[in-house]
Amino acid sequence: MSREIRVDKQKLNQLVSSLYTARSSGATIPHPNNYPQLLNDVNVLQRNGQTNVFLGTIISNPSTGRYVLGSSYYDLKENKHNEDLINIDTVNGTIEPFYRGQLSQQDPLYVDTHKASKKYLITPVKQVEIIFKKIKFRFLLI
Repeated sequence: MSREIRVDKQKLNQLVSSLYTARSSGATIPHPNNYPQLLNDVNVLQRNGQTNVFLGTIISNPSTGRYVLGSSYYDLKENKHNEDLINIDTVNGTIEPFYRGQLSQQDPLYVDTHKASKKYLITPVKQVEIIFKKIKFRFLLI
């Protein structure tokens, strides 16, 4: 179940303008290793680091005043990419996190995007981190 969180509109607009650098809607902009502080401030936290390697965020602008921020991970349990989607409404001043593909139930534009590969977010350093965490995770399962 998602929860809508009221946020100061000025802070939301600052967040969006710092992340969404495209001049038109429809583009998707990746930000490797970047988790916005505003999300932490409103208690929209990153996943457990024991079983997930944070890759970065991706922001898209499907319509005027609406942005979707994907918080992307490499899931060590599932051995694949995974993503939490966060709806940002700059008109109403709200953030609404969606987990486990919930956003795709409301918006067909996001069907299966939370499981799609995010290889473009994986830097060489992040690749090494994933390898070492995979080894550690597998060792802990034995």
